[in-house]
Amino acid sequence: MKIKEKTILIIIIIIILTCAFCSKSEEVEHFSVGDKQRVYLDIIRRTKNALSRLNIPFFLSSGTCLGYYREGKFIDHDYDIDVGIFKEHYTDKIIEEMKVENLILYRTWGDVENGLELSFRMPGSSIGKHAKIDVFLHYNKDNYTSWYSYSPTKKRLHYRVSKFDIKEIDFMGVTVGVPNPTLKYIEDHYGNDWFIPKRPFTEYRYFSDPVSIVQD
Repeated sequence: MKIKEKTILIIIIIIILTCAFCSKSEEVEHFSVGDKQRVYLDIIRRTKNALSRLNIPFFLSSGTCLGYYREGKFIDHDYDIDVGIFKEHYTDKIIEEMKVENLILYRTWGDVENGLELSFRMPGSSIGKHAKIDVFLHYNKDNYTSWYSYSPTKKRLHYRVSKFDIKEIDFMGVTVGVPNPTLKYIEDHYGNDWFIPKRPFTEYRYFSDPVSIVQD
């Protein structure tokens, strides 16, 4: 292949890669913050409908609870919704009831006995694959409440905070539960600088930065 032809081929490859990158960026950024707030609130309502039919109390957890407490809304730069239920309330019927609400299970980490995380998406929304909610089982033992997640390398993560119960609050017009006492939960999980906004994966990494992580 001649030098000129090689140069043309390289230029074509660069153009293709640039277009692919731009397309990916548009996929992420094509919706507004307002879109995400509306869709996330819709997902919370649907989750409440599903769990209420099963008489399962749930509560805002992790970044979603922090958003409620610090900002009175979902954190603008957050990438999903986190809620929790206690292990004693779990039933496999949750998956079917969420499906009735167009919340489709797409990923399961762990199991009921050792730390379960269920991830659901709502197809057809204006924010695409970002219309996502994670449901974490929480486990009470002695003076602590624990839950589990998984790192990008699939390492099991154990979070532990002071034992809490649930209280009902108004969150953007919807009655939901939050850990009680809420500030204690947030400090136990995020530390004393919880009031400083941090962007995920750059300023804050869920798999290493929470002060609640314990080594099993």
